[in-house]
Amino acid sequence: MMFPTPVTPGPTSSAGVGRLARPNPGVQRIHATGADADQDLAPGCLGALHLYPSERGAVLLQQERLHCCHGESLHAPHRAGVYIFTPLSDLRPRVRPKDERRYPYTSTECATMQGQFFWYDIMTTDTKAAAKFYASVVGWGIQNADTGGKEYTIFTANGQGVAGLMPIPEEAANQGVRPAWMGYIAVDDVDAAAAKLKREGGTLHRPPETVPGVIRFAVVSDPQGAGFLIARGLSHDVPPSLPPGTAGTIGWRELFATEWKAAFAFYQTMFGWTKADALDMGEMGTYQLFATGGEPVGGMMTRPAAIPRPFWGYYFNVPAIDAAVGRVKAAGGTINMGPHEVPGSLWIVQCTDPQGAYFALVSAKR
Repeated sequence: MMFPTPVTPGPTSSAGVGRLARPNPGVQRIHATGADADQDLAPGCLGALHLYPSERGAVLLQQERLHCCHGESLHAPHRAGVYIFTPLSDLRPRVRPKDERRYPYTSTECATMQGQFFWYDIMTTDTKAAAKFYASVVGWGIQNADTGGKEYTIFTANGQGVAGLMPIPEEAANQGVRPAWMGYIAVDDVDAAAAKLKREGGTLHRPPETVPGVIRFAVVSDPQGAGFLIARGLSHDVPPSLPPGTAGTIGWRELFATEWKAAFAFYQTMFGWTKADALDMGEMGTYQLFATGGEPVGGMMTRPAAIPRPFWGYYFNVPAIDAAVGRVKAAGGTINMGPHEVPGSLWIVQCTDPQGAYFALVSAKR
């Protein structure tokens, strides 16, 4: 069970048309509603135009660079929302060099997101089949990011990396590791965080190591056995974050713990997480929402007897749940629970992919 808190994009204005009145403007934020949503770019503008509509999520109107010349104007479709124009000088590349594409956050950003989830990997037994499955179900794009002879694939939303795919490492497979999603939690100092985690009763499964110019990370688990990674990004170029609720992004994080109160105490000590609302689920106990610096981003509960071990689960945003359920089934996945509605007027479904990895989907639309 999952109880996400909806995230509402920035408000739109009834002020009508906003106009970029000078060549090569800086980043512009323009509010528009209804038929007044035509946005004119001044002649000579070179950049990209994005629409953040009034409905949940975001739509990229023009991913390519736009060039308006000879007095012509670029007109956006008649869509209500917040239009943002970014000039070429301020644009960051969407596709970075191969050795920098894996993790989409710089060292500076990771320092400011201490304790927050920032990346997600699936380790699996058949990467080609998994890539095809998630591309079909979630709508992700696929980018090859193999490096140093190691296979790695990036899943993208609106052309931007949101998660990764890799084969289960041989050592882990020999230890019985099965296909699973793993989340990365940002820390300022991976080595110090690994030492602290051990003092707090966690387990260090893979000591800190560095992918030069990309990331320093360690594979760990909490005292009850739920696995995740602690990491700090080292790259120097990153596109802006996608708005919350964008299809293909991660919408919720959920811990099935052996005992949630002890689990929360661990994450609070490690990362400074705070409690949000606690929801009474009757015989299933309490569902505790948590925040990692702002609004709630996940929840945790004591796992029911039917779940054999603690683990983290992740919910991917999709445009509509019923259609996504159909895609899961058509692609060979299994529906474990749902769809059903949860507080916040959201719909969820919990699933297993064809290789056996658990995942879930969430949407504001049935």
